Amino acid sequence: MGRIRIRNSRQRKWKQLLWIGIIGFIIASGMIILLSDNPVTPDKISGEGQFCRVTADWMSEAFAVESWDDEDMYDYHLIRTGDRFMIVSAWLDDGEFREYIDSLYDESGNYIPVEKELEGGSGIIDYDLRGLALEELSYDLGMVLTESDFDEYIYPYYLNTTNMGDFDTVMYLWLAFILVLLVAITGNIVLSISHRRRMTNLKNKIFYDRLVDCWSRSGEKMDTGKRPMVVLSDYLIVPDYNELVLPMEKVAWCYAIPQSMGRKSLYAMCFDGRTVRLCDTRKKRGISAEDYMQQIRLAAPWCRIGYTQENRQDFSDMKKKQTLDQIAAEINKYLSQIPLQ
Repeated sequence: MGRIRIRNSRQRKWKQLLWIGIIGFIIASGMIILLSDNPVTPDKISGEGQFCRVTADWMSEAFAVESWDDEDMYDYHLIRTGDRFMIVSAWLDDGEFREYIDSLYDESGNYIPVEKELEGGSGIIDYDLRGLALEELSYDLGMVLTESDFDEYIYPYYLNTTNMGDFDTVMYLWLAFILVLLVAITGNIVLSISHRRRMTNLKNKIFYDRLVDCWSRSGEKMDTGKRPMVVLSDYLIVPDYNELVLPMEKVAWCYAIPQSMGRKSLYAMCFDGRTVRLCDTRKKRGISAEDYMQQIRLAAPWCRIGYTQENRQDFSDMKKKQTLDQIAAEINKYLSQIPLQ
C-alpha cells in the first residue's frame, strides 16, 4: 500500500504568512544595516526625517525649550561640527547632554575639546527657533549675527535626537515583521499539532486500509497537494472537512452555492440529515464545483446533484426523511449489483 498525504489547507495560509514575515524581516534588517552604515551628514541633509549622524566637539547650554500641552518636553542646544554649527533637540534636562557639556570645561572654566557622536532625524527649523539660535550663537561668539548670517554659520536643518527619522520607521517595520513571524510560527505549530491529531484519528478508523487501497487503485496521486478535495469511488478526501474523509455511502445530496468573487461553496447532505460544507472552489484555480459534482455523480449514482428546485423540495423538512429513505433503498440496490471482489 502507498502512503497518503492529506495537506492541511489552513496551514498553507499560515506558511504564506511565515514567508511574508521571513522575507520582510530580511528586507527590513538589510535596510537597518544600510541606514546604520550610511547615515546622512549635516551637509547632505535635503529634507525632514532623514537619519543623520553628527560628530560634535562643542555644545552650548539649552537656549530654548519646547512645550506640549503646557508641559516642557524638549531642550534645544547648539553644537559645533566642522566649521559650522547645528541646532540639536533632546529630551528636557537630558543627563547625557549635561555630562557632555560639563566635560568640555576644566575646573578653571577653560574649554577642552571633546568629540561626541550624535544620531537622530533631521527636522525643519521654524522662524522663532532661527532667531533664538542666532541670539545664542551671537552671545557665544561675542559678535552680532543677523538673519542674513544664519546659513553661513548654522546648518539649515536641526538634529532631533529624540527621533531617528526614517531609521525609526524601518525599526518599527522590523518589529512588525518579527511580530508577524511569531504569530505565523505559533499558528503553524498549533495547526501542525491539530492536523497530526486528525491524521492519527483517521489512521485509527476501521476503513483506513480500505481507503488507502481505494486511493492507490484509483491512479490518483496520493497527495491532496493544493486540491480542495479528491473524489474516489468510495470516499471524498477533504482537507477542510472536520473528519478529513467522508465515505461516499454517507452522501445523499451534493450541491454548490455561488459566493462572491467567482467562488462557489460545495456542500453535502448526509443520511443522518446533517449538511456539511466540503470546500470552496474557483474555476480559475483548477477543478470547478461542477467538475467535482460530475465526479461524485459517477462515483455515487444514487446521489442527488445540484441545488435545483426539485432537490430543494425533496430535501425540505417535510420530505427529507422520505427522500433519504428512498435514496438509501437505491444504494442497497446499487451495492447488491456490484460483484464481490
